[in-house]
Amino acid sequence: MSAADPPDAARPGPTRWWWWLILLAAVAAPVVSAGWSREHQRWYPEGDDATIVLLSHDTFSAHPPQLGMISTGGAGLDDPELHHPGPLELYLLAPFVHLGDQPVPGVTIATVLVNVAALAGLGLALRRLGGDGLAAAGLVMAGLAVWGLGGDVPASVWNPFIVAIPFAAFLALAVATAAGRRELLPWTLGVGSFVMQTHLSYVGMVGLICAWTIGVVAWGAVRRPDERSGIGRLAARSAAVVAVLWAVPLGQQVTGQPGNLSQIVRSALGPGGDIAGTTALGELGRVVGVPLLGWRPRPDIVRVLPPLDAGSAIALLVPALLIVGLWLLARRRGDATIVRALATVAVVLLAASITATRIPLSDGVLYQYYALWMWPVGVLTWLVIGWGALRLGWTASGTEPDRDRLPAPLAVVAGVVLAAAVLVSALPRPGAWAPWAAYRRIAGQTVPDAVSALPGSGRVVVHFRGGTAYLSTGSAVVLGAEVAGHHAEVDPGVPTEVFPWTERRRVSGDDPAAALWVVSGADPSDLPADARLVVEVPTLTRAERTEFERTQAALRADLDRHGLRLGPRAPETAADRALLATAQRDPLAALEQGSVARLAAKGLVQPPGGDLHRVFTQARMAALADERTVRVYVTR
Repeated sequence: MSAADPPDAARPGPTRWWWWLILLAAVAAPVVSAGWSREHQRWYPEGDDATIVLLSHDTFSAHPPQLGMISTGGAGLDDPELHHPGPLELYLLAPFVHLGDQPVPGVTIATVLVNVAALAGLGLALRRLGGDGLAAAGLVMAGLAVWGLGGDVPASVWNPFIVAIPFAAFLALAVATAAGRRELLPWTLGVGSFVMQTHLSYVGMVGLICAWTIGVVAWGAVRRPDERSGIGRLAARSAAVVAVLWAVPLGQQVTGQPGNLSQIVRSALGPGGDIAGTTALGELGRVVGVPLLGWRPRPDIVRVLPPLDAGSAIALLVPALLIVGLWLLARRRGDATIVRALATVAVVLLAASITATRIPLSDGVLYQYYALWMWPVGVLTWLVIGWGALRLGWTASGTEPDRDRLPAPLAVVAGVVLAAAVLVSALPRPGAWAPWAAYRRIAGQTVPDAVSALPGSGRVVVHFRGGTAYLSTGSAVVLGAEVAGHHAEVDPGVPTEVFPWTERRRVSGDDPAAALWVVSGADPSDLPADARLVVEVPTLTRAERTEFERTQAALRADLDRHGLRLGPRAPETAADRALLATAQRDPLAALEQGSVARLAAKGLVQPPGGDLHRVFTQARMAALADERTVRVYVTR
């Protein structure tokens, strides 16, 4: 035991390494199976995924990215060019993007490795905190939660998804660090920096937890002589980690026009857009109060949350009261480790509560992926409460087990759950949202032929025309052209204040070596007469179109029988009132136009058939059905 550790912070002794490898392999099985499944579905990055991979591809160029992806958080600003804080995700992906001739296998490998490393880090942090028993319990619960994320999240490069598991590792590291394992502070700050830079919604929550953790370590060094030794070296290492990881965003803040960090502050303090408010606080109460809710795979892309009620408030209050009671008991018994761990979990819950009320609504719609962080918070809360109660009970009875050996009963339980986790990883899980799956198929079938039609090298302009071309396939074609050695410039086809492909890819006045026209729906009026069709892909397969038509008929039949029923909320804006009135006059036309789905997602009407996910999915699939094909033309 070093002088820097509290008296009870004895380091765990060696455990049979193969046991931990088997446990980690079982827990990571859903992550690996998600990556394997993606590779065998002819996945190709499109939309935001393609833009992320494209920016990662720029890392080793003369124009490395200084920021993360474009964020919708700038909607309320005069200059909406607001990005996620930093490029750490892009830099992590960069070496893998350049593996082989295509970025697809490398990107999948990179995301799987990030998430497996996060699971390993979570287990190691819990082992430093509470020994083998806590680590095994934490890994098993993490494995169930990973399965509950579904088949798309664990291998996704998309920035709201790739941070879900690392955030869980960050929470474990923060609690362990604050509880006295202060040598983990640089790792806490490093993983926290990755999460904050990758997605803006974590900045306040992770920042508050990091500030608390640093404060606890500093306060311990001031108050306890045995924690002063080595504090200077620890502070230097931690400062070096922060300085290195935040050097690029800070440099952009100084040199950028505008600086992105100041834009983030303006967005946080400004009017911004709609937020979830107390309804999301009720969801946090349900998830934290009953963490099993986080283990059931949810395919929903959107949610209408019920208002905060007494039940969800009590669900959030119960763990909070348990934390307070255990904290008081630990203080009375002088257990500094439990006191600090429980206080840190209380700060996590406070930060989570503030963040929940700030979850953004996109045009009044709550997208499920903005709340993925709730499940790690719930699991960690109950892990620490259970461990703290057991530890205090063992201390009172004088029978605390050896932290270096997994207790026999827990080993049996862990073994059973371990076997179950391996079996569960093979069970079907919700994969990609159906429209996203269609987008990915289209991109995978389109890009090879589109790129092969280009000359050997030179500047290429890629024109997007149509909904799917703009939202998805166009970015995939741009990525394909760049990977093939071209400099691709983008004409998105619509006025846009934000330009996610970076400014150097805006169309310039020089004549390109070739131009690609990515078209969905009808041919545009500005398509050159000499444009040559090189590839045409149906937006829906025969099976997808049959399923779409069957579902659409069922929704029409439900509207015929029951009409358009009002939802739990009332419209608050003139635009919503007008949209609702139009839909009530002709519900069938509103269904075909997608208005019913938008109104249902805002809670203004009841979804036909009672399934919001089906109705919202159907609206996006209807757009694909109307477009019929995606085509790529080439001109030289």
